[in-house]
Amino acid sequence: MFSVRVDRLPGGQVVIAVAGEIDSDTAPKLSASLHRELEHTPPALVLDLTGVSFLGVAGVHVLDCALARAETLSVTVNLISQDNSAVQSALRAAAKTGMFPALRAVEMASTPSN
Repeated sequence: MFSVRVDRLPGGQVVIAVAGEIDSDTAPKLSASLHRELEHTPPALVLDLTGVSFLGVAGVHVLDCALARAETLSVTVNLISQDNSAVQSALRAAAKTGMFPALRAVEMASTPSN
């Protein structure tokens, strides 16, 4: 079952946690959530994809478009996923592994970068 949860943290950072399969049926829902949050121009957006069991081409495209939009808004985007996960496999297959800074835990995303 696909789900998207949005958490707004102190300081304005937004964490979007996704679970289930991101395919051509669910990618539009993820896209809508990402773009809705980007409209508010948070200082940082964290995509927690640790609960994603499948990431298809449509999902990779949504992530790519959201990242491009975030860059135009000067919003930092970070990705959380498991090593050797479906997310990492899909990003490798699409030659997009360097697309996002990778994080290990949501708390790490809260650490200010110098």
